[in-house]
Amino acid sequence: MTNTQWNGEPCTATQVTVTVADNGFFPAYWAREFVGTRRKAVEVEYGDHTFYLDDEDGSGWDKVTHGGAPDWGHRDLAIEPGSVEPRAVAMPEFDYPRDPDAEEILNTLPTDVQQRIRARLAAEAAEGTEQSHEH
Repeated sequence: MTNTQWNGEPCTATQVTVTVADNGFFPAYWAREFVGTRRKAVEVEYGDHTFYLDDEDGSGWDKVTHGGAPDWGHRDLAIEPGSVEPRAVAMPEFDYPRDPDAEEILNTLPTDVQQRIRARLAAEAAEGTEQSHEH
């Protein structure tokens, strides 16, 4: 688990996707052009507050994993209620089953991710599709 902080204090931070809402306060709201679209975000739980940082470029996650200090910039997001969804887990790249470490690597992943990878590989094999992955 990654150590996350806000203002140098521990917080809970989760990488999610959200639907952007208009914040209704600022006429020049930076994310107005994204209202109604899904964006990568970081959900931050700090004290009794939950708020969302834009993470489309990775800057939200960088902030909370580097101390969360005020001098580390961020962009707040207003979100549509009920729109928070977990961010998809990235699939590791390896040449399964030819990679001798593939099974060992696969077994280190959460069970649901293992199942998704195995299902994808089975579907590719059934289609006769061969994918080449760089290491």
